[in-house]
Amino acid sequence: MEVLDTTDLYTGHLRVRRLTVRPAPTDAPRHLEVVSRRNAVAALVYDPAADTYLLVEQWRAGAQAPVVELPAGVIDEGETPEVALRRELREELGAEVGEVRHIASFYTTPGFCTEQIHLYYSEVTAHPEAGGGLADEGESLAILSLSPAEFFARPFQDAKTLVAREWARARRV
Repeated sequence: MEVLDTTDLYTGHLRVRRLTVRPAPTDAPRHLEVVSRRNAVAALVYDPAADTYLLVEQWRAGAQAPVVELPAGVIDEGETPEVALRRELREELGAEVGEVRHIASFYTTPGFCTEQIHLYYSEVTAHPEAGGGLADEGESLAILSLSPAEFFARPFQDAKTLVAREWARARRV
């Protein structure tokens, strides 16, 4: 696959680009659209004092409905994934965490989007803030505390949450 040209179609919160590609040397060029988005972090967060997993519920535009998922957010310019993760966990959960353990990094939808998520596991060490997201970023979310039985039985629709749950199930975390 050879990329012959890239054209910006839209630039806003996301960037949409049209790629002109040639699948093979003898093929005619064709167009593909790609959504460019900053990479993100997410974490499976366990609170050992309460014996619960902490998730968030927030309205998501793609689903056009509230979604229960891991706390997550984009990596700001100049941040490392771990720094971004700790920031997001304070903003969304009001939580400080100890060691963060990398689970995996993966593309969310590689067929049309550049975003990668860096997925971690962490445990709460303190709750110095209320959490609930940042109003100036348009975040309005509810924090859910799920017992291990609830977490492992609940049907999730979010891929990163499913990946983290299966990772935890395999390790009995």
